Amino acid sequence: EKYSGPAAAAALATLKAVAAAARGDAAVAITAADAALGSGGMPDVSTMMAMMVKVLALAQLGRLPEMHYLREQAHALARSSQATLMPLTTFTEFYVWGLRMGGCIAEARQTVDAIRESTDGPTGLQWTECITAGVELAQGSASAAAHRLEWVATAVEVDPLGWLYRYGIDQITAQAIAGQAAEAVATLSKIEAIPHCSFAYLAPQRILASAWVLAAQGWVSGAIAEANRAAREAAAHTQPVQEVLCLQVAPQSGDTATAPRLAELAAILDVPRAGASAAHAAERSFWNRADMD
Repeated sequence: EKYSGPAAAAALATLKAVAAAARGDAAVAITAADAALGSGGMPDVSTMMAMMVKVLALAQLGRLPEMHYLREQAHALARSSQATLMPLTTFTEFYVWGLRMGGCIAEARQTVDAIRESTDGPTGLQWTECITAGVELAQGSASAAAHRLEWVATAVEVDPLGWLYRYGIDQITAQAIAGQAAEAVATLSKIEAIPHCSFAYLAPQRILASAWVLAAQGWVSGAIAEANRAAREAAAHTQPVQEVLCLQVAPQSGDTATAPRLAELAAILDVPRAGASAAHAAERSFWNRADMD
């Protein structure tokens, strides 16, 4: 389609938002998406795209109330416009990812279950299976997630949407946590051979997945170092929720060096994972000190 005037400016703002969100620049993405959404005159599909990008950016910053409000708007648009139903699945994918990162696991599961009836055909089934597997991993069901993602990996012949990359990261983590070290190494090698520029914001997750592989191989100190490297990558791109997810690995292994930074993040983030991770690290620090007394 051809655009001119405000509609053209909105389209350009949406494209700017897409590029910024993909590289992990959440603040720029939100500003650009707001400019597009505030312009008016955009086609419904373009409006949904701007909403998709904005919810991904909000997810990276842990801004849950705004994510919830935007979800209501996206569903209202989908009810009035049949053309936005497939883009709504992408919106839901990013929304659920944000809930996972923030530790809102029950809501994530309810959300993905609710979209099953609105997706159809092989593509819709594979998509919802991927999203479901991600939630299963977050719930602690690593074996189930690994099995589900293995099915998708064998079923997808062409990967224009980047499924094999972005959910390959989850597959590596699930396999490693489930004790499938050899399979995790193989999947990691495959993922590293097909980097996907559209998902640069997932760099901390990719590094964290390699940390889980090291842990599965028995190298705990190496896993902690790699998880901390993932946290530094997240911090460098102002991705505080991913930073928390990476920093919480060390206290789980008994290393409490990340406790001060987790406390800082808990003070500025209103997501369940931040507070829970900081509290766990603080408790481990207390008992570590007690053991030395």
